[in-house]
Amino acid sequence: MIDTGNIFLALLDYLRFEAALSILRNINLEFAIIAADCFSLTSVKNGTEIPADWCKGLEAGSVVISEINESVAAAGTKEALEAAKTGLINGTIHVFDVSTFTVKGAPLSEDHLADVDTDDAYTPDTKVVYDGYFHESEKRSAPYFDIQIDGITLLNSEF
Repeated sequence: MIDTGNIFLALLDYLRFEAALSILRNINLEFAIIAADCFSLTSVKNGTEIPADWCKGLEAGSVVISEINESVAAAGTKEALEAAKTGLINGTIHVFDVSTFTVKGAPLSEDHLADVDTDDAYTPDTKVVYDGYFHESEKRSAPYFDIQIDGITLLNSEF
């Protein structure tokens, strides 16, 4: 009998090794910044409230992009990523810019509602598309992007 558990673990180790060799960049949460800003002893000391839906990103340093593996990156990759990072911070680039994808063959409408105030039926209740992009995690800190973008094959649509 074949030990499928060991085969799976060996495959997983191989994939981790390959990913480590070829990774260009990844995004990490910087917990030191989060703790200092949100959960700090300063808040306790000053008697200030720690916000329930605290969320910050690249501009605050609570999300960081690791260094690029220049031995496998194409020429110009580092510069392109730095330009994208700058655009994300200054607001000229948006992750879910609705001009860059379609849903069921049409642009995503500004009438699209997302389930922000979650109920048992997950009823869409809040407009989250405006100013040309889907405002993911702006209305609450938990994600609510529920769009199936054309051209993306879902591996498992049984939720």
